[in-house]
Amino acid sequence: MSDLKVFASPERYVQGRGASKHLGAEMQKLGIKGPVIVVASSTPKRLCGANWSQSLKEAGYEFVDVLFNGTCTA
Repeated sequence: MSDLKVFASPERYVQGRGASKHLGAEMQKLGIKGPVIVVASSTPKRLCGANWSQSLKEAGYEFVDVLFNGTCTA
């Protein structure tokens, strides 16, 4: 057995109160181009959807949101 351990993480991780209000600006910092698809279940969409929408619009992204109901494939 090897003692090798692998750790993977995103290039950039942002957290804190109101972090979702900065989604569009953070995406711009990473050079992400649109359009954008936001996939979320009902609770995150209810809690954060307005912030995502405003932030993405302010950053100039075209986007759609899609409700994730818990099953991604057959």
